[in-house]
Amino acid sequence: MKLFWLLLCVSCLSVNAQRFMDKLDRGLVATSRPGASGNLVSWRIFGNEYYDVTYNLYCNGSLLQSGLTVSNYAHTSGNANSVYEVAAVARGVEQEKCAPVKRWEHIDGANNPYWPIPVKPAYDRNGKDASSHYALNDVSVADLTGDGKLEFIVKRPCDAAVDPAQKIMYHHVDCYDIQGNQLWWIDMGPNMIDGPDEQWDVVTFDWDMDGKAEVLFRRADGTVIHYPDGSTYEIGNMTVDTRWAGIEYTPSGIERECIVLKSGRGRIFTSYGCKMNNWTKNQPCFSGDIMGDWREELVLRAGDNTELRIYPTTIPTEYRIPTLWHDHQYRQGMMWQCMGYNQPAHTSFFLGELEGITQAPPPVINTDRTMVANGGQITTTDDHLLVSPDEDATVSIANGASPYMVTFNIPSWTQGQAGSNQTARPEPVPPIINV
Repeated sequence: MKLFWLLLCVSCLSVNAQRFMDKLDRGLVATSRPGASGNLVSWRIFGNEYYDVTYNLYCNGSLLQSGLTVSNYAHTSGNANSVYEVAAVARGVEQEKCAPVKRWEHIDGANNPYWPIPVKPAYDRNGKDASSHYALNDVSVADLTGDGKLEFIVKRPCDAAVDPAQKIMYHHVDCYDIQGNQLWWIDMGPNMIDGPDEQWDVVTFDWDMDGKAEVLFRRADGTVIHYPDGSTYEIGNMTVDTRWAGIEYTPSGIERECIVLKSGRGRIFTSYGCKMNNWTKNQPCFSGDIMGDWREELVLRAGDNTELRIYPTTIPTEYRIPTLWHDHQYRQGMMWQCMGYNQPAHTSFFLGELEGITQAPPPVINTDRTMVANGGQITTTDDHLLVSPDEDATVSIANGASPYMVTFNIPSWTQGQAGSNQTARPEPVPPIINV
């Protein structure tokens, strides 16, 4: 059999290598539409659904709309009793429907729909409810349980923690699921008090790629982890207390309504009964694409610190973009958003209506891809093949091969000019394709 030979000469690190992505559920959301009739329904387009996938939307068990190419739909006759499901249609074959959802029932005083995550009381070390001393602050999100749904890890700074005269109230970190169930909470102890609150920031990511994210934070002697069954795990020497008198404690937030501005349109959103965080930073607990379509949600804290609120978009869009969660630069940004000075996540690609750039590039992922390794062969197959070497590689193509799709992810280089005090590096060898 005659073969066509493809030679990939790679002489640098594979910075473009396909990557693992979080396995999330469909993230289906239905909300009312302030100022308009009916419901807005939206859902995630997964990164591996970039090609040849449309969507069927069901309401109360009946097909409402088929062949949707975008991931939102304005159901003008929808109401509070409407129950929605969505199913992907991949290459003409309908896949399994997602779990059904009803319209969110909570509306704030400015007529904005939101999803509440009520928090549990904050207890001191004597078991007394000390919630009045605790605020809600920065939030980190990830799927900790492997069910495809996101959990919310929230910092709860204590205004009495800095006082060395008391030994029972310190900063807390709580973890909740989307329903408000508390998975665990951490009493940071007396030795995580001095200095700014950045010293006890929390990051979470699925580093071992087992489908369940890990949580990383700094701890010290006296930290206590509380589990759902009431048991605890004490870290280090519980008698150490490094606090000293005279430290000024700065309040973690100020009362102010959340205002989002967009050029040429003025105010498009104002929350009601919420507070922002961190004094002059004045930022939400979290912002990012955590459910529904690719538009971002705001996670705010209620003014009385009894709940987190998730505010989604209620406006339809004509643009089809995969969930930003599956863009790896954006995913990294969601992890470090609450580290140090809070910065929102940014995508690795540009979108702009004025520039006519309204389509995202294919996500760099390996999910549902069949790898063609060094020495392998491309043949006729229904699989989506992936050629993404991290070293010099040779891949053959069978004569007449007709695969469903092949993605070649080959590193490229950006060349520049070295300064007068630098030594220019030899030009890299570009990929060579011999046919």
